[in-house]
Amino acid sequence: MAKYYKLRDLLYSSTNSSRMAQGHPNINLPGNDGASMPPSDQIVYNLNLLFQNCINPIFDYFGGKDKLTITSVYRSVELNRLIGGRGTSQHCYGQACDVASVSGVPSSEIFNWCVDNLTFDQLIWEFPERGGSRTWVHVSYVEGRNRNRTTLASKSDSLHVKYGGSRRGSYQQEIDRAYEEYL
Repeated sequence: MAKYYKLRDLLYSSTNSSRMAQGHPNINLPGNDGASMPPSDQIVYNLNLLFQNCINPIFDYFGGKDKLTITSVYRSVELNRLIGGRGTSQHCYGQACDVASVSGVPSSEIFNWCVDNLTFDQLIWEFPERGGSRTWVHVSYVEGRNRNRTTLASKSDSLHVKYGGSRRGSYQQEIDRAYEEYL
């Protein structure tokens, strides 16, 4: 599975840990979301595919955990709701991971390497205007249905203007590259 992480790392959530410390039950267990969501073995299978096809190659290229970290992988529907996410998030299916730099590697460089070297479903350059470790790249992989869709997520109007194209809220799809010089 994950060359650099264990399954427990992929299920970790600081929000969930804080709740558990207050006596709440663990809400971030695969397969506990009811009949409308995949069973735990399907979620673990999806995580395996995501890491084999996307995350491990990213970490291999950039130098492993000394250079990058994962900030969010699997999220139950309830946890995703608590942090303001949508119930349709690929994180809830074990198909998405957020990757951030811990060493000064620009998120634009991570994004562009993924565009040039991976097959993925969605690749989102998330809030690059924040800079440093407060920006990340969302990568998803869906067996048999990878669209190679690229997106910019940003609150910066000027950044969206530089990319042109159509925008819905904070999201602008089909950006071909992440341009650090636009920041």
